[in-house]
Amino acid sequence: MTKKETRTRVYCGPSVRGVARQYTCFTGELPEQMKKFVEQHPMAEGLIVPYDKVAQTRANMEQPALPGQPKTAERIIFEQLRAEL
Repeated sequence: MTKKETRTRVYCGPSVRGVARQYTCFTGELPEQMKKFVEQHPMAEGLIVPYDKVAQTRANMEQPALPGQPKTAERIIFEQLRAEL
């Protein structure tokens, strides 16, 4: 008998009606709605992070764009997802 996956992951992307709100926690396998969303928007996978990485991911998403410095990957993904929704 194998153990089911029990790690907690958090969706840090923008809220998606009928799928998940921002910072929704998932333990084990992702729900079907979230799996379908990730199939349609593969970049969303980059904003589903382990629980212990939420603070850093949030900081990266909220880091202001400074002249001469590139945006963080998390911020780019968040902005692209928000634009698509």
